[in-house]
Amino acid sequence: MALTVVAVIVLSALAGFVWGRRLWAEVAPGWPGGGYGFAVTTGLLTPPAVAAVVVPLKRANWRKEKARSLGWAAAALPGVALSFVILLVTFSATRPKRRRRGPECYDPGQACWVQEQYPYIWLVGLAAAVLCTALGGWIAYRYAQRRKHRLTPPESAAPSGPPRPDRPTCT
Repeated sequence: MALTVVAVIVLSALAGFVWGRRLWAEVAPGWPGGGYGFAVTTGLLTPPAVAAVVVPLKRANWRKEKARSLGWAAAALPGVALSFVILLVTFSATRPKRRRRGPECYDPGQACWVQEQYPYIWLVGLAAAVLCTALGGWIAYRYAQRRKHRLTPPESAAPSGPPRPDRPTCT
């Protein structure tokens, strides 16, 4: 298990070096809003991607229902893939420490170039993620309230007071 996690981390780091550079150099400048719009999109996609992983995995009960749990794990795979892409985009824009920066760090698409072109990109992406999380939480709260209200019978349907002899009761 630990070896699998290490392999995924190494592969994502290598993919970030190869693919993330092209993404920031070619796609981000042409995105509506430029690099900042790209960061907003990434930030807005982060909470739903995490929810797409967490919600199905919370429904899995490995001890009682192994087959159904495998189905829930399979349902979480698209969220895992989207989360992987978002992490790749995010980590490819992270500036390395000063001692690890070379002249190639300022080539188009590299992390230093991204930070020079869009200096507050981290703040924009983080703000979008926080805003999306708050909005999603509020929507989920309102949905739960409405559902609870619909499932709860109205007060007038319940008998008030002791049964009266002139009205038969259903027992």
